[in-house]
Amino acid sequence: MALFPCVVGNHKYAGPQQSVYAAALNGSFAARSKMRLCPDHLDAIGTWLESHIKLIAVGEKMVDDTWGGADKCYSCQSVDIKWQLFANVYKKGMPQMDYYGASCTDHLDAFREELRLEL
Repeated sequence: MALFPCVVGNHKYAGPQQSVYAAALNGSFAARSKMRLCPDHLDAIGTWLESHIKLIAVGEKMVDDTWGGADKCYSCQSVDIKWQLFANVYKKGMPQMDYYGASCTDHLDAFREELRLEL
């Protein structure tokens, strides 16, 4: 049973806690967030992540061993990368899912707002 409400809408839900840990890094600066989510909101954030940045690992298994990293902004494909984006998704009964991407400064806000990062 959840002890905390879902951070999206602040509503209570029955069931196990599921979480997303996110980070945006720029040099030595890091913005991080932890989100406790109901199943519906976890699925919505998972869908957003899958459509914007790359799933790189499920559990301890790399999804694509040949992938060398993000070299373009997830939104505009600019090579002027300022931010590295990370998200770890913990869904009940599933292995940890790790996402990685990059962003130019102009498109950081969508990632930041979706994953509630405070800069």
